[in-house]
Amino acid sequence: MALILILGARGLIGRNLKAHLTMQGHEVRYFVREQRKADDITSFYWNYEREEVDIKAFRDVDYIINLSGANISKRWTFKYKKEIYDSRIMTLQFLYNILKKHQIRVKKIISVSGTGYYGDTLEQHCTETSVTGKDFLAMVCRDWEDAANKFNEMKISTCILRLGVVMSLKGGFIPRIATPMRFFVGTHLGTGKQVVSWISLNDACRLFEHVIEKNLVGTYNATSSNPLSLEEIDNSIAQFYHRKIWLPNVPTKLVKLLLGEMSAIVLSSCWTDNNRIKNTGFTFQEEQFDHCLRY
Repeated sequence: MALILILGARGLIGRNLKAHLTMQGHEVRYFVREQRKADDITSFYWNYEREEVDIKAFRDVDYIINLSGANISKRWTFKYKKEIYDSRIMTLQFLYNILKKHQIRVKKIISVSGTGYYGDTLEQHCTETSVTGKDFLAMVCRDWEDAANKFNEMKISTCILRLGVVMSLKGGFIPRIATPMRFFVGTHLGTGKQVVSWISLNDACRLFEHVIEKNLVGTYNATSSNPLSLEEIDNSIAQFYHRKIWLPNVPTKLVKLLLGEMSAIVLSSCWTDNNRIKNTGFTFQEEQFDHCLRY
């Protein structure tokens, strides 16, 4: 079994990935941003902004999984856009400097990116070789991946998972959509026809272990084989809560007015092809969206 160090373990994926890897017999360490919360056994202090880290965290580590990144579902002020960017790119740059300075060797860096890399693709099906988009999230994802691939210069192999929208009742997208529905005020944003490439939380956690087991390198779309329109997702969630969506759609112009540049999260379409990861032997356990509503 492997010794795995996780960056960004406080988020939805990180919390569940820690539990999943531990249950599979791996030893897991992770970073915390406050020294008082570090136990120096499984949790260690790290602060990329202050360039401070407990170097003991790296002792005998086999793999580093990077999940770091500020939540993109907060209002995109100029200041917060900088935090979205820095929390991803500067984290990896700091990690690179640490490994280089202390000559730390690990077997692999596994870093996330997002399908936002492709921008608004309309009807185009995106493979890992498709061009990047031109909006803010696409730029962030491009620089995020460049920062991850820099570890190849140190002869440390890198694997990048372009995650779709991670679906679970435990947090993230589904609870945000479900809350107004439970109070009978659910609606569709924009046309509702925009395509969402998604992955269940369970499959996302399993995928990191698959990367380790199969020694994968390179970039992979981490999405189910069943992209859905936002309208279809909304309707599935409403049905789960025994609700009906009776309000009219929120017009695209109004969504843009209310959310500003951040509206790209819910108005853009992205249809990704997952054949590359499936060809490595990975089998998705939850290809139907309803499965994500079980936990």
